[in-house]
Amino acid sequence: MAFTKENIWFFSGTGSYIHWNGIDWQSAYISQRVGGIQAAWGVSSSDFYIVGDNGSISHYDGNSFTLMESNTDIDLFEIKGYVDSETGEKHIWALGSEDGTAVVMEYKNGQWTNIWDMDLLDNNYVFPQAIYIPDNKSIVMSVWSGQDERNARLYCFSQQDMTNYKLIAEHDTYVFGMAGVRVEDLFVTGSFNQTEHFNGQDFHNYKEILGDGRFYDVDVSNNNIYIVGRVNQQPLFMHGER
Repeated sequence: MAFTKENIWFFSGTGSYIHWNGIDWQSAYISQRVGGIQAAWGVSSSDFYIVGDNGSISHYDGNSFTLMESNTDIDLFEIKGYVDSETGEKHIWALGSEDGTAVVMEYKNGQWTNIWDMDLLDNNYVFPQAIYIPDNKSIVMSVWSGQDERNARLYCFSQQDMTNYKLIAEHDTYVFGMAGVRVEDLFVTGSFNQTEHFNGQDFHNYKEILGDGRFYDVDVSNNNIYIVGRVNQQPLFMHGER
């Protein structure tokens, strides 16, 4: 999770974090959780959320972590949000799946609620993989059929009504992360070290960094792109500019 080049956070499945403040690295163990950490999202170093196994969701206020009531025990692997520029209100969603069941947890009015219907989409596209929130109206999700790792779709849903959606792209990679400026300027990362840019119509694949590993997440801050993953079983952090 990167706020600036001098403010970058890494989290581990064992429950710890490493923070780069532009000068040195700081690390600590997080006890206020019920599972390994899988993803993080926030607006600043004093206001962010982490999600993980067993439905674990915790909030950090700049001083301490607080375990939240998530209303699910399904493993969560993704969290993204959006801050309304007019009201300052945060809109947050977390994704998870386990044993053939998927959830999309929405944080609203102080509580987490599952809003995902396993029968919403056709052709067995039932497993949300990654999520991107471009504004206060839409949710972009990559959804997997659960059959072929090279078989995913990008859908745009209404935040007010999940049954109001449209298919915006077919994708041949299992997607782990999405981030961008808008729907027509979106970066996607996934299996086989895939990194692609979506312009609203087509994908551009950065073939020069393909491999046999995985890119688990991507973050875009101004003109900086950050990618985390692994190659040949080794952890990897990449930074690019445009």
